[in-house]
Amino acid sequence: MREYEGVLLANPELDEEGVTGIKGLVEGVITSGGGEIENWERWGRRRLAYKIKGKAEAIYILLTFKGGEKITGELRRTCGLAENILRCMFLQKS
Repeated sequence: MREYEGVLLANPELDEEGVTGIKGLVEGVITSGGGEIENWERWGRRRLAYKIKGKAEAIYILLTFKGGEKITGELRRTCGLAENILRCMFLQKS
């Protein structure tokens, strides 16, 4: 399995329960694809350089996980459909 790193930008209006829901969504996709989450860090609310979906701030979340390319494709699709995730990016660690 390869190691990946991802950053999620979540809606700044979410409470702790909403962020936990995002974590459950992402964790479900990774574990159902045979991967495993190594680290999950909530960096907190930060100002964006430009507005995304009308929001000037976002909750930044960093995660590292092991998995395959199919998992990252499914994560991109799932995060794109989730209305509380403003942006996501997943990169393979070298």
